[in-house]
Amino acid sequence: RTQSWQGDGVKVGTPWWLLDAAGRWQWQADAQLLQLRQLRDAKLSGNLRYQGAGVYDFGVQTQRSNTSISSPFLPPSGQSGLGASVSLGLTGQPVPGWRVDFRADDLFSLLKWSKLATDSSVLNSQVANRTPDGNLDYGPSLKGQKSLLDVTEQISVNWQVRLAWSAFESIGSSDALTIRT
Repeated sequence: RTQSWQGDGVKVGTPWWLLDAAGRWQWQADAQLLQLRQLRDAKLSGNLRYQGAGVYDFGVQTQRSNTSISSPFLPPSGQSGLGASVSLGLTGQPVPGWRVDFRADDLFSLLKWSKLATDSSVLNSQVANRTPDGNLDYGPSLKGQKSLLDVTEQISVNWQVRLAWSAFESIGSSDALTIRT
């Protein structure tokens, strides 16, 4: 799956607020609202199996949605979409000499576009069926459709964690060992 978007908007955030009376833990939040100029979403799923003797069996589904998809009988996509997200951060000192920073960007999110051009396709090697009278009936290997759909998606959450240990704090040094993921 792939996803991309472009938009203009506003982002507002809180300052760091205390979570406990001792002041060891703080939290912060950001929210953004976007008017989307472009939204691209693509999904690919299915399977491919080797049957032996050089024969493969496959069943693959794809769905692409974006404003550049066109067809002679397909009206243009809607003019714009809407995007919104909320991100949260937490920082603190669980014990002296240790610091933890945690961030979840786009924890709650929405990307929405009304009447977005979408191309859906199925590629299948299992195209032969038996009719009720016993004859073989072959269908197409590739079936597809272009249409305008209302697309609603979420942004994948970006998790960040940083752990720092002030190994030399006792001798007055600010150096620290850090691990980030």
